[in-house]
Amino acid sequence: MELYDAILPADGRIDNAFAAKVGTTIKALIPWQGQTLLSHTLSALQGIQQVRRIVVIGNAEVACEARCRGADAVIPPARSAPENIALGIRWLNRQPDGPTEKLLLLTTDLPFLSAEVLNSFLHECPINADLVVPVLRREVFEARFPNSPAIFVRLKDGYWTTGCVFCVSTSVYLRLLPLLESLFHSRKSQWKTALRVGPVVAWRFFTHQLTVPEIVQRAERLLQCRAFAHTKAPPEVAYDIDDLQDYDKAFNYLTRGANM
Repeated sequence: MELYDAILPADGRIDNAFAAKVGTTIKALIPWQGQTLLSHTLSALQGIQQVRRIVVIGNAEVACEARCRGADAVIPPARSAPENIALGIRWLNRQPDGPTEKLLLLTTDLPFLSAEVLNSFLHECPINADLVVPVLRREVFEARFPNSPAIFVRLKDGYWTTGCVFCVSTSVYLRLLPLLESLFHSRKSQWKTALRVGPVVAWRFFTHQLTVPEIVQRAERLLQCRAFAHTKAPPEVAYDIDDLQDYDKAFNYLTRGANM
């Protein structure tokens, strides 16, 4: 059984209207089923045998709850999401036994995450993959969450959305950190991001000529690692709460079921 250290970025913020409704500006501390989304995520991770240690990246408010709920470390955030993950890896590197070969990276805004969902996700992760990204067809996702506010990308082989749970090789992540930082800073421009993979590929993406396998092949060449698109990932790893609409819809799924 392969073991994973888990790193949870938990420093995201929400807008004022959303915060007024849920009583916090910190996304990870949004109330959910009598606890917070952070506690909900920690419970899911603590329910599976493959997770060895949990590192949370967050401020003092997050730190208090994370430590009370059994996180192994809480680290103040840096200036970017890629660097936050790197901070977690550096903490793991300072431990006597170092980090696990593979890391489990996940956001703390997944209301339907559970130990069963994580076990299902990890069960289909290839042992030899350096990077595993959940990629779900629209029809699969909407069968679980009909009329959801999720965003889908149109490709040649269908409409797809990505999830928020990733498996990545520790050494590969550190090697790719400069590239990830660069991509992070250009993330608000689809053209800038796409052009980093080459103009031909970018054009094929924006004209809906690419398929998921072709994107994986291009990612492997660009990143020089073994990538895997996890098309059998549970839909629950892709329903995240970014705004009030996501929250309200999730609450309705929970209280009324998915027949909406």
